[in-house]
Amino acid sequence: MLFREREGWTMIAEQATVDAVGGLESAFPCKKVTLGVHSSLDAVGFMAAVTTRLATAGLGINPVSGFYHDHL
Repeated sequence: MLFREREGWTMIAEQATVDAVGGLESAFPCKKVTLGVHSSLDAVGFMAAVTTRLATAGLGINPVSGFYHDHL
């Protein structure tokens, strides 16, 4: 996934992809959790409930919502 911000680009990629491309700086290695449910785009509060629960356990969370699944 790519994000364009004023300061520059942020990319979320698997480490193997970063290594294969070369010349990219890996700044924050982390794990990915994919929620297996296909939640409605109208499901307000779903991600907030999940991320709050994980944050309470001391886990830093960067949620990303795709069309079919949410990823943490």
